[in-house]
Formats: sequence, structure tokens, C-alpha cells
Amino acid sequence: MASADLLITLGLTALGEVFAGGIAGLGPHGTRQNTSISSREMPARPGQLVLRDLVSLKALPIELATGIAGRGLVLMVDDGVDKVAQLRDRYGAEKTAYDRLCGEAIFSMKSELSGAGIKFHSVTGRVKDLEGFLEKIERKNYDDPFVQTQDLVGIRIVCLFLSDIQKIETIVANMFDVISKDDHIESGPVDSFGYMSVHYVCKLGSRHVGARYSGLTEQAFEVQIRTIVMDAWANISHQLAYKGELSVPEGLRRDFHALSGLFYVADQHFELFSKHAQDAQASAKAAIETNEAQDLDINLESVIALLREIYPNHTQAPRKAVAEFVEELPLLGYDKIGRLALVLMSQRDRVLEIDKDIQTSVVDLILAQASLGFAHPEYHATLMERVKRNTAQP
Repeated sequence: MASADLLITLGLTALGEVFAGGIAGLGPHGTRQNTSISSREMPARPGQLVLRDLVSLKALPIELATGIAGRGLVLMVDDGVDKVAQLRDRYGAEKTAYDRLCGEAIFSMKSELSGAGIKFHSVTGRVKDLEGFLEKIERKNYDDPFVQTQDLVGIRIVCLFLSDIQKIETIVANMFDVISKDDHIESGPVDSFGYMSVHYVCKLGSRHVGARYSGLTEQAFEVQIRTIVMDAWANISHQLAYKGELSVPEGLRRDFHALSGLFYVADQHFELFSKHAQDAQASAKAAIETNEAQDLDINLESVIALLREIYPNHTQAPRKAVAEFVEELPLLGYDKIGRLALVLMSQRDRVLEIDKDIQTSVVDLILAQASLGFAHPEYHATLMERVKRNTAQP
């Protein structure tokens, strides 16, 4: 038998040397050693102990023969087929399908998030490896492991802000068939920040039809949603292997909880910062639309609002690019939105006329930069030098 996994049953006669994690005294030459055998009681068979062999079968007689014979223990191989070997074979046969399902779930989530305009840090996934799968089966005592292991395939969405979580939950509910939901954010203990996330168990929904999804629609998978701050804390605590408060050395617990609290506060304040930025942009937009922006300070939010007002039909530039543009404006003497708006409007028809001759879509920021280039020859020279430098780069 080539399998490395074997269920054996030992009569409890003279079983005084069995202890958690292995059997003592069963090594060659009567040496005391702890073999790689874990034990658990089997309620269906009172008076017996079921051991799962985690060493190779070829090593079994060498490791156990002397001890078994010396103690009068009876070795009986289970009459059933090797279930672990069956699990290994089925896992290997279906691994490609699990990988496909993981890829499809990631692709679907990224597409939907981008379409909804929700920025995210990452969407990743994994298929639980074979050893992790077998370990969970044993730990949970599963009878039907391929059905009961609902996180055999899992994806994780790491978003930026707390408010994004609810938006992503709506996408998950609309795109997949949700089997269950476990909210560790709202329902978790107050001291469990490191474990906060929302977990869904799903199947591919009715939107996933056709040959591409053949063999994938009935396999459950897990979806986790958490913020980038939650993810950072979870990764750090995972590396430290702290599963709970008892895992943390007593002298570090106060600092551990304090640090967890700082991460929690950071998450809350990033959310407030995001909301305040949106409010500032809305206020700037209202002021510009009502011609009350003459004395409005230049900042990222006010400039974005101005670009959207002057170039409403053009693609919006990324915030990072607009932020770099904002840093250049004081060098040209601009500190108020009113003066910038006058210059951009004075050059608007000119840059839009040029835009007609360009086949590709031009973002609003480029039109604004071109307008300032016409108004400020030195800035035009800077832009040309920048274009030349970028073009020369491989």
C-alpha cells in the first residue's frame, strides 16, 4: 500500500504510554521518542482509540512493531478503503477546476468594482492546499469534506474605506448566489479588531452561464471583505501567530490592545477623511456653478470640481495626476480658483478646437495644462520638455 495515511485501531490493553501528540517508547532499540502520530477518540467505537498515521506506511512496522508486540496491543487495519487516499485523488482530479473558479471569481469582482467606480487595494484568491484541506477535515471531523469545506476556494477583497464594504457587499449579493454571511465587523467582540472582516459563502450565480463556467457553478467558495487597515493588522498578527489574547505574552497584552485600538482609530479617521474630501469637492462644485468661487482656495478638491465644470464631456484625470498639477499652480501665481477659472475659460475654445483633431480621448487635465501653456510660455516650455523626456524613456 503506497498511501502515507492509515487508520489503525489499537485495543486499549496496556495503553499506559499513549499521550497527546504521539506514542512514547516505540522507537527502534527501545528508545523513547515521539512519533508523528496524532490521536483522537472515536465516539462510535467506545473503548478504542483511533490513530491517524502521518508517517509513511513503509516506516510503520519499524516504528511501531516493537512497542506493539511488547505491550500486547492488537493492530487492526480499518476494513474500509483508504479514505485519505481517496481525498487526495479527488482533490488532485478537481484542482484545475478549483483554480478556474478562483480565477473567475477574482475576474468578476475586479470587473464589477471597476464598473462601479469603487477603488480597491487588491482582489486576491487562493485554493486551499492539500495539507491544509486534510488538516481541516481532521480538525472539524467532516463526513462530507468536499461539501462541508466551503472555503476550499476563497477570494479576498481589500478595500480602502469602511464605507466601501457595504457597497462591495451589494455587488457580491447581486453577482453571486449567497449561501451564508458571517459579519465579524458588526457582530465580533469589541477586542477583535485583527479578525474583523465580512465573510460570505457563495456559488456562481445566474450571471455566470455558458461553457466557460462548466463544472464550476455548484462549488461553493468564500468571499472575504475587509479594509486595508484591517488587512494590515491581520497580516501582522498572523505573522506573530497570535490567535487570541491567551497567545499574547502577558507583558505585551496592554501594548497589543493599545496598538489594535490605534489601527481601529486609523480606519475610522481614514473614513472621516474620505467623507470630508467628498464634502469639500461638493462645496467647491456648488460655489463654481453659482459663480461664487472667486476667493475659493486652490486645493485638490476645488481643482477637480473646476475641471469637471469646464470640461464636463472629457475623461477625468486620476486624482494623483491632478494633485501633481495642483502643486505646480502656486509657481505660476495661482492661489485662488477664481483666477485659474478665468484663464482656463479664456483658452477653452482654443484647446477644444485642437481636441477635435485628436483621435483619442483627451483627459480634462491635459486640456487645462494646454490652456496654461498658452497663457504662460514658460509653462509651455516645461510641458514640452516633460513630453520629450517621457517619450525618450524606454
